[in-house]
Amino acid sequence: MNKLTNNYISGLIQANGSIGINLHKTKNSLRLIPYFNITQNIKNKDLILKIKHYFNDIGFIIINKSDNTIRYQVNQLNDLHHIIIPFLLRNDLRSNKHIKVIILKYIINIMIDKLHINNNSILLSLIILANKITNNHNRYLNKEQQYIVNNQIYNKDILNIIEDMELSIKNYKPSNLDLDYINGLFDGKGSLSVSLNSNKDITLTYYIIQDKNEMLLLNNIKSYFNNIGHIYNINNTSFRWETKSIVEFNKNILNKMITEDNYPLIKGYKIKHMINVLKYISDNKDYKKNNDKIRYIISELYNIIENKKGIRLDEYIKKLMK
Repeated sequence: MNKLTNNYISGLIQANGSIGINLHKTKNSLRLIPYFNITQNIKNKDLILKIKHYFNDIGFIIINKSDNTIRYQVNQLNDLHHIIIPFLLRNDLRSNKHIKVIILKYIINIMIDKLHINNNSILLSLIILANKITNNHNRYLNKEQQYIVNNQIYNKDILNIIEDMELSIKNYKPSNLDLDYINGLFDGKGSLSVSLNSNKDITLTYYIIQDKNEMLLLNNIKSYFNNIGHIYNINNTSFRWETKSIVEFNKNILNKMITEDNYPLIKGYKIKHMINVLKYISDNKDYKKNNDKIRYIISELYNIIENKKGIRLDEYIKKLMK
């Protein structure tokens, strides 16, 4: 496993992380609870534990056996204020999600100063801000409170804080991409799929998926890899940048990883098996005439499959040898 870096964690958070605020109603009041989390498949438990340790072991772990996921979550206000938010501001998410980090910073600052305690007007101002992160905080409000929140009528005592926040958002410029960040993004919302067609040629798709609001990020990734590939709308909520060209993948993506000796921490095995395949084909250009060589290539491709769905190696070889 490569070294865990700030930018890798930032990329993984962009892909599989979440920040927001839950609104809880108690008997006599409303309570805002900010949170941060990262979710992964349970098979990546070691990585999640390393990230928890990276953040000074704050927060807690939740394992969901029904969907085989593990979630690292931080709820404590002081932990968010002193560790998580400063980390995310130093190592920005390079996306629209980072705007939510900035907003959450100002919400937490107000809460740390306890300006909202016994002040319903400031509490409603916090709910206005919380709705900019996750728009679902009106259900416990009466009609008058809903009017204030829906019309974004801030408490006048914190208008200077709101203006400062809006200026921070306006001045935000995403940091330059690097391979650590992209590897984190790839591990969270990307993949490499390969196969062998009827002519025994390798087919490949390397891709990264993002929310429809993150087109700028996908275009920046495309630019980082010398403008190879294309961006596609895959459904109502998501877009995908991908390349299907082995030449493009080898020259612009694989060579960069090999040169920097920098591979994804979770799905790096896919890349390394693909390196073996391409090197083998380069050294054995006549492989199509030799069934043993084809079987070797198929066995390497089998190792790249992420979800084998119970198919055995011999079954996979038989399927692709047809």
